[in-house]
Amino acid sequence: MVVVFGPLIVGGATYAQTGRLATHVMLLSVPVGMATACVLAANNLRDYEEDGAAGVLTLAQVIGRR
Repeated sequence: MVVVFGPLIVGGATYAQTGRLATHVMLLSVPVGMATACVLAANNLRDYEEDGAAGVLTLAQVIGRR
């Protein structure tokens, strides 16, 4: 997930705008991907009770709250 929301999106946008891949941009995009992955995981934990009641299987349901 970190790869998708960090280097893949930022690197793709950089390549689309400049026509080249920049190593420093790819390295700087990793923390952005990590922060995005953390926000998405926290959002899943927030909906833990409702997802369980509805029978929806999310990553938070599989791993548990711990």
